[in-house]
Amino acid sequence: MNLEEFPEPIKKDIEDQSLSILEHIKDEIIVIGGWAVRALTENKHSRYTLDIDGVTDKNDMGTIESKLSKLGMGVRRNEWGIQYYHKYHP
Repeated sequence: MNLEEFPEPIKKDIEDQSLSILEHIKDEIIVIGGWAVRALTENKHSRYTLDIDGVTDKNDMGTIESKLSKLGMGVRRNEWGIQYYHKYHP
């Protein structure tokens, strides 16, 4: 299912949860991707996104992993980087 197909309250809840997670790591990452576009364009860009894309100094990865692990997030490592994830719970 595409995020745009979700009911509006679910999309809003996913955004709220994403922003809550971002609040914990905002000092360690530079946000890129959909959230960065929305921040720069304010209300002119309304596309929803399921993820937070970011870049960081490799020295901050331990701090980020620790903070996100405390939030109950899982981790996947691959050749292009690291993904943190969790299942959506309304």
